[in-house]
Amino acid sequence: MDTQDVIHWLQEGEEWAAADLLAQCDFNYYYIDSGFAISGGPDIDIVGLDIQAPRRILDRLSEELHEHSDLVEKAVRTVAEAQHCYIRDIIWVAKVGTIPSPSDSEIEYTLQNLDSEHIRSAWNKALSRRATDPDGAITSAKTLVEAVCKHILNALSVQYPPNQDIISLYHLVAERLNISPSQHIDKNLKRILGSCQAVVTGIAFLRNHLGDAHSKEPGGAVPTRAEAELAVNLAGAMATFLVKTWEDHKGTERGVGADR
Repeated sequence: MDTQDVIHWLQEGEEWAAADLLAQCDFNYYYIDSGFAISGGPDIDIVGLDIQAPRRILDRLSEELHEHSDLVEKAVRTVAEAQHCYIRDIIWVAKVGTIPSPSDSEIEYTLQNLDSEHIRSAWNKALSRRATDPDGAITSAKTLVEAVCKHILNALSVQYPPNQDIISLYHLVAERLNISPSQHIDKNLKRILGSCQAVVTGIAFLRNHLGDAHSKEPGGAVPTRAEAELAVNLAGAMATFLVKTWEDHKGTERGVGADR
């Protein structure tokens, strides 16, 4: 589903003002979960949706445009349901130009080749919120690393509890891919691999204390844009490192099998 699907729906209902409002916005989805139809129909994707709107619209949403935004959200859910998709959360966010990190394209190239919509959605959500929603960006950064770890462990047929924390997941992956500091003798390599562990631990800490997954105490710490960018960039770098190391690991295994 894209904005044009919803715009056409609104126009068919002669809700012209709501359609004109949406025409100035963009959609950004992020995967949350999958649902199973009770009647035996197709599975349902459960997603969140950011409606990226220009400031001139955001500033007026709580006033004269409130009625139109309600019509847009109702139309979004109706069209999504017809396409076997459930929109759990709809958030209006700023549509602003952002300066990409030099590593964004490399990370994007690496992750898009994985057969995992969950991973791609987590990365896209982290990017879209990096400048406008620091809390959500930090949570998505943690989700990205966690999703990559689970993807690799599943591919390696490694069992893990469904509620396993990200730090434990990373340790399992590191051991299987021979990137645990304890598996090496060289001091410099041990230091670098130990820093990788520290990065994952740090991302988990930021998510727990600054992300949007938990309610905050009044007056609690609020993440800055710089902290969100750091979390997303580090998560993207770690995800790329894990995926490329896993690909090298698979290539080595195929080479051993060919020799035999």
